[in-house]
Amino acid sequence: MAEKLATVRVTTPIELIQAGEALGNAWFRGQGRDRWHLKSTLERDAELFRVPREGLLDREQVMFRLFK
Repeated sequence: MAEKLATVRVTTPIELIQAGEALGNAWFRGQGRDRWHLKSTLERDAELFRVPREGLLDREQVMFRLFK
């Protein structure tokens, strides 16, 4: 049985907070198309630039270290 989902569009930070409170802080940032797989930005960029998946963890750790 499919669960009912609510679609809420917000345009201001206040609306975002109110929506979060109304939804019990159950969040999902949807994607533009239902046939797209859920992937991180890192995974999508790796595919775009043909970076082998095996090297992603190392790259992510470097990015995190540079960020800190």
